[in-house]
Amino acid sequence: MLKIRQISLSRVIWIDPGIHNKENHKYRLRLEDEFNTIGFSYATSIEIAVSQINSTVKTVLIASGQMGKILMPRIHHLENVLVVLVFCFKTDDHEKWAKDFTKIKGVTNSFEEALKVSKKLLSNVMKNQA
Repeated sequence: MLKIRQISLSRVIWIDPGIHNKENHKYRLRLEDEFNTIGFSYATSIEIAVSQINSTVKTVLIASGQMGKILMPRIHHLENVLVVLVFCFKTDDHEKWAKDFTKIKGVTNSFEEALKVSKKLLSNVMKNQA
């Protein structure tokens, strides 16, 4: 039997294995609220993130430092991954490897900065879609 997969035009995806901890829970709720009309999803594993990316036409990805480091070599070549933002605590560690990937537009430890940049990046994506 043929399975039909739901496709999103654009979506913000946040990948972080600690997404369900107390602090990240409040961040996730804010992202869900901010991007509810566009599309927001989250993943706790590489496999789930890749599946979500593959079912999205244009993706803005927010990745934890460790997950971004593992995921970027696998997805950097994908045309539907437009931009990536690394949201982590140890920015110095992650800025080193992040500079090797042109789709990474920032490394930050501030949720407010991550939200602001994600909104701006998604706005640019939406303008280019029209």
